[in-house]
Amino acid sequence: MRRLAAAGWAGRRRRWLLVWLVAWLGVPTEADAGGLAVTGGAAAGGSALGLEVTLGETCTTPNVSILGSTFSGDSAFACDSVTANDVEIISPGATFRAAQAIVLGDGFSVASGVDFTALVDPFANQFFAWVENDTPFAEMTYMASFDLNLDSVTLAGGDDLGHLNGYSANGDLQFRAVLRRNMALTEDRLVLFARDGGVMVADPVEFLLPAGYRNIQISWSAGAVDGEFLASIDGAPLSGRTDLENDASRIAYVRWGAVDGTISTTTGTINQDNFWSSR
Repeated sequence: MRRLAAAGWAGRRRRWLLVWLVAWLGVPTEADAGGLAVTGGAAAGGSALGLEVTLGETCTTPNVSILGSTFSGDSAFACDSVTANDVEIISPGATFRAAQAIVLGDGFSVASGVDFTALVDPFANQFFAWVENDTPFAEMTYMASFDLNLDSVTLAGGDDLGHLNGYSANGDLQFRAVLRRNMALTEDRLVLFARDGGVMVADPVEFLLPAGYRNIQISWSAGAVDGEFLASIDGAPLSGRTDLENDASRIAYVRWGAVDGTISTTTGTINQDNFWSSR
């Protein structure tokens, strides 16, 4: 995993959030009462990525909040969510683990040269889990880059899995980057959705996601008739949209992982790494 650059609001207000995130989908019911050990593959930066998930374990702390302090050398674990506001991760680093969401915002930062790991491993009755970036504030533009590997995921034909979603302050979806398997079950695809004239509209083109780690970049902006939602895979631009009617739209928070969608028999592990965003 790459080392983290110093975070801050200077310049273009770029917020770096480099994490290892593993979201587990479609856990078999027979594992509810026992243990299931799962180890992921290599992270995008070459480091070993491993996680042991024990299902049916007892958890007595639903939510953990960390506010206004430095945090290091320890782990934060919660049954549902871990929230960190105005927190700086310092040497030697830290691990956050939650069953549904890890929410990072309001001045969250990681010191230069320090490793921060976010592990989201939902219990058997949950299918969706994500890391949430709350640092945007009514943004008219939003850009993000991340690495994605679907080699350990079996997406079912017809299933749609929301992977990166952008929301306004009232919770309305403004954009979605969706993972989908073609109906012939021969390839994974990326599908772009964006709000246009008050409704969510899909780009008519579905983009191939080859095997292995792939770098995905997205760019969203608001405009009267020229709002945009564009993306690239490994630096190759995708068609996207440049004619959105979304001038009143704003981005207040973004969720990254297994966020939402229609799930039938999709199973496996999403390996993600190296997330950054800027406004």
